[in-house]
Amino acid sequence: NQGTNTRLILLKEDGKHFRVSNSATLTAQKGTLLVLHRVDLDGDGKSDYALVWKQAPNAGTRYPLFNFHFFDSSMRPLPLVFDGKKATEATYGNSISVITDKFQWLKVGNRKVPAWISRGSTPESEKPAFDPWNPTPLDLPNFRLYFWGEAGLKTIALDDKTPVAFFPASREEMKSGKLKALWVSGDGTDQIYETSLIYDQKVHNLAVADLGGYRKIRPTMIAPVYDLSNDRRAGSGEILAAGFYGESYRAAQRITAFSTVKGPLFDSVLTPLSKTDAIASVLAGFVSPQTGGSVFTQTIYELQYHEVSGSVSGSVVSTSLKKFSFMPGFFFQKLFFPA
Repeated sequence: NQGTNTRLILLKEDGKHFRVSNSATLTAQKGTLLVLHRVDLDGDGKSDYALVWKQAPNAGTRYPLFNFHFFDSSMRPLPLVFDGKKATEATYGNSISVITDKFQWLKVGNRKVPAWISRGSTPESEKPAFDPWNPTPLDLPNFRLYFWGEAGLKTIALDDKTPVAFFPASREEMKSGKLKALWVSGDGTDQIYETSLIYDQKVHNLAVADLGGYRKIRPTMIAPVYDLSNDRRAGSGEILAAGFYGESYRAAQRITAFSTVKGPLFDSVLTPLSKTDAIASVLAGFVSPQTGGSVFTQTIYELQYHEVSGSVSGSVVSTSLKKFSFMPGFFFQKLFFPA
C-alpha cells in the first residue's frame, strides 16, 4: 500500500533471479485481501489475475461483501461481465449463499467463473413463476452447487442428490475449469457417495465412490493430498486426492484420502501426542510410493506430522506453535502451506 493506492507487482523467474514483469496501481480497497488467483478468465489462453477483497456488510445487511478485481496477463484492468454488467470489478453480496475463500473457477463456455458448494436458498432467476395460491413458497436453505457469472447467480443440481464438496483442484483442473465434485444421496448408513466432473453448467461422468466403508463426509473438512513420487511425469508434487476428515472420538480426527482415479489411498484415526491436546485440523496429506501416506495436522498447541501408512506407520513428530487457541483452525491454519 502507498497512501491511498495499492501497488501490484508481477515478478517472473528469469534464470536464478526474478524480474519485474508488469505492475498495476489501484485505489486502496476497504477490507481484507482474501485471495489472489492466476487463471485464464476470458479464454484467450493467457493467464489473468483475480484479486478478492472481503469487505464489511453494508448498512442493513448481515453478510460481508466480496469485491473482485480482474487483470489481464499484462496487469491491465480486464473488463468482464457479471450480473449483466461489464466492468473490471464486481461485487458479490452473499445474500443467497455465502461464498468462501475455498471457491474454485468453473468453465462456463469460454469463461471461468467462481463456483462453490454451500448452504443457501434458490437464486432469484431460478425461482418458479408467481403463484397466487402460494405467493410465498417455502424455500429452505440447503447445500447447493452455485456459480456466479454473466447472468448472475445460478445452480447446478441433480435429482435426489446433494452436493458435498469440490475436490481440491490440480493444476490441470485449474487450467481447464473442469472441476471434480462429490455428491451424496440416501440417509445414515445407506448413504451413497458419487463423484462427477462439472463444467459448462452440466454434470459429467457420474460414478459411485467406494470410500472403503461407511464414512460421514463433512463439506468443510477437506485437505489436499499431494503426490510425492520421484518422477515428475508421474505427477510428483501435484494434488492427487482429497483428504476428507472429521471428528472420530475425543480429541481425534479420522481422515480418508480418496482419489477419483485410484480410489481410497489411506484411512487413519489421528490422535494428539498429549492427552491434554486435540487435533483441530488437517493441513495436507501426502502419498509416496516409497514411504506410504502421511499428513500434517494442527492441534491446540502444536504442528504435528503423522505417518499413516507404510513401513513407519504410526510415527509422529511435532513442533510447538508457541501459541495457544481453542479455535486454531480459524486463527492459525492460514499461516501454513505445505512445501
